[in-house]
Amino acid sequence: MLKTLLKKQMMELGAFLYQSGKEGKRRSKTSTVMYALLMVYSIVMVGWIFWLAADALCEPLVSADLGWLYFAMFGISGTVVGVIGSIFTTYSGLYRAKDNELLLAMPVPPSKLLFSRMTVIYLMSLIFTAVTTLPAAMVYFRTTGSAASLAAGLPVAAMIALIALSLSCILGWLIGLVSVRIKGRGKNAIIIILTLAFLGGYYYGYSKISTYLQLLIAGGQQIAGTIKKVLYPMYQMGKASEGSFLSLLIFALMSAGFFAIIYTLVSRSFMKIALTKTAPPKSRYKGKNMKKASVMKALLRKESMRFTGSSVYMLNCGLGTVMLIVTGAAVVIKSESLLALAQLAEGMLPAGTSALPLIGAAVVGFIASMNDISAPSVSLEGSSIWVVQSAPVSSWQILKSKILFHCIVSVPPALICSACIISVIKPVAADGILMMLFSAAVVFLYAVMGLAANLKMPNLKWSNETVVIKQSFSVLISLFGGWAVIIVLSVIYFVLGNIVRPVVYLACATAAIFAAAAGITLWIRKKGTEIFRFL
Repeated sequence: MLKTLLKKQMMELGAFLYQSGKEGKRRSKTSTVMYALLMVYSIVMVGWIFWLAADALCEPLVSADLGWLYFAMFGISGTVVGVIGSIFTTYSGLYRAKDNELLLAMPVPPSKLLFSRMTVIYLMSLIFTAVTTLPAAMVYFRTTGSAASLAAGLPVAAMIALIALSLSCILGWLIGLVSVRIKGRGKNAIIIILTLAFLGGYYYGYSKISTYLQLLIAGGQQIAGTIKKVLYPMYQMGKASEGSFLSLLIFALMSAGFFAIIYTLVSRSFMKIALTKTAPPKSRYKGKNMKKASVMKALLRKESMRFTGSSVYMLNCGLGTVMLIVTGAAVVIKSESLLALAQLAEGMLPAGTSALPLIGAAVVGFIASMNDISAPSVSLEGSSIWVVQSAPVSSWQILKSKILFHCIVSVPPALICSACIISVIKPVAADGILMMLFSAAVVFLYAVMGLAANLKMPNLKWSNETVVIKQSFSVLISLFGGWAVIIVLSVIYFVLGNIVRPVVYLACATAAIFAAAAGITLWIRKKGTEIFRFL
């Protein structure tokens, strides 16, 4: 039984590679290879970022005889990244999968169903933790030549993933308990607040790492000795990564024991949470005057209800809205420090500080790419897509509402962030206006780019919405495509910056983005509507 359940879960996990979400047919070998290469490329790029961080930290910490602390830092980062990567999957994957009731109605032991679902989440956590910790092990091997530490890299990553899984299950369990007692959209608000608090704590702690690192190196072995006593698991994790077999065994027992406790706790309430209906209670109809609304307003309300009705959708695809507002506030609060940093970097920038509006526009564009609301919007219609297709509205109106909703959620915070940056750097009027126009243009481009990708690569046969929100290639293309737009524009400016004035380049970049967005919009209106009509 367990083998069959594991096989089912593994097939669902990798279905996007070999199965078309549109028709349920098997992809061609070429298509499967291309999808796999794109996934590998994404993993390698993230690993490269951690490689750069490890390269900067390894030598000074090893020289201070704090190699275990070097590994412990990346182990903690791997744990946090693993939790963040699977935090949105755990609740919906364990408790809100569409086939929970069907499987539990069969002679399927709940403990085995829970274990099979946890296995999939564990594999996802392992990918996130490995892409964080393995680059650190390779940099350490290059620096010290220790083959034992390189060999310990994967086992340690597997144990860290087990801890990340356990922490994710705790949060998913807490969310599940909340959902049993609180109905409607109040539940989603609590989930979002808890998750944002967790992410905020993580980013705050991460921002203080350099300060803590300097204190650790300055304090030497005295501080390290204190950490060994207070944070014993962290110490064993680091020693295991250095190649100590005894520490590897101790850390393995600690990880397995922690998971066993969490699994026992979660399994006791799994049935109750999984089978509890979370729909809001029915209310009696009260007669009142009906308000007439336009077609577009009705469609936008539908998109809004779909977005706000799913905490997974909001947190994964709308986090950029929060980040833009937080960044804008941080820019204003830290204005003096940022201006001092800009003056120090003046010699590194073409055109000096007059290029600051370009940097501000790039920052807004990069953060805005975190909003990919339109990218899974077609797939989220799922097997009920026929309902909206049969409505007395055109396909273009339906698709346009998805684009507009993305812009409604993303444009205002992008403009707020831009305004905060403008208030600090105080550019000339033309630069300020262009920054605002660039912010609106780049959000418009992300909206149509994500929708076009989803029309070309829809997945309507999902059993868990997390699959299309977190694992679909349309979301991946939207996210990395947004990064690519900003990176390409930045590279072009550094090539042409000495011969093109910043204000001229920003105007040209804004016009190019508007043109690209208009071209994609035209394709959606002509070809995309036909694709949507026959999904």
